[in-house]
Amino acid sequence: MVQSVIIRPVFSSAIFKHVSFFTKLCCNHHLSSDVSKRSHSTCNLTHKCYNYKTNVTRSDVRLHRRLLCQTIDSHPNFYFPPTATRQTREEILANFSVDLDFVTPEEENELLKETDRHLQRLRYQFDHWDDAIEGYRETEVSRWSRGSSAALERLRARAFGREARGVLVHTHVLDLAPQGYIKPHVDSVRFCGSTIAGLSLHSDAVMRLTKQELPHQTVDVFLPARSLYIMKDAARYLYAHEVLKEATFRGRVVEKRRRVSVISRNTPGPKDA
Repeated sequence: MVQSVIIRPVFSSAIFKHVSFFTKLCCNHHLSSDVSKRSHSTCNLTHKCYNYKTNVTRSDVRLHRRLLCQTIDSHPNFYFPPTATRQTREEILANFSVDLDFVTPEEENELLKETDRHLQRLRYQFDHWDDAIEGYRETEVSRWSRGSSAALERLRARAFGREARGVLVHTHVLDLAPQGYIKPHVDSVRFCGSTIAGLSLHSDAVMRLTKQELPHQTVDVFLPARSLYIMKDAARYLYAHEVLKEATFRGRVVEKRRRVSVISRNTPGPKDA
């Protein structure tokens, strides 16, 4: 199937027709560059669908290549299936962001050493209290070293503003074993408010968002190690999120290792009561 075609609202209806047409073709697009890179140029895409006997013109092919490359460049960490509606795209892109390399390798190592001290006496569990996680350890941390505190201050400023009002004092630390995964769920409004921000440490992962009222509306988000994701408002309340047990992204297998998430959340507001 054709890989993700993320449509910007400014595109014309004629362009939507081209995209819809190519979506129906049996295409096989291979990305030769790593999925965690920020951009993909046209020369890195090989299109194998144009040898079939269709009414595709050379201008159609050029348009399709330009659209596909431009849209992957715009949001390389998101994969919207062909069934994704414009509303789904707009809700996710407005309320879910991924910042690559948010912490340095040195900061990542410092955070891992510090979280390990809190986790070392805990065993991996396979029976979460609400059946949401398999193969995990978790804890809450309120005091951090100077180096880790600086990284977490940047996280809070990025996700909640420089004043970071209403942010929960305790930072949630979730350690997933290599075989661990998170099942689809929406975080309880009893424990956190409209925004959830998480650092992904030590391993890449793929998070899938599924609209609760329309389960066929899904989005895959690639979360490389050292990245920060921010999920808020519509993405936080209307979509269940999960971390896949076995994941591919844009046709590539994502190797899973032990993954530590350092998660900051704000307090529930009146509408969460």
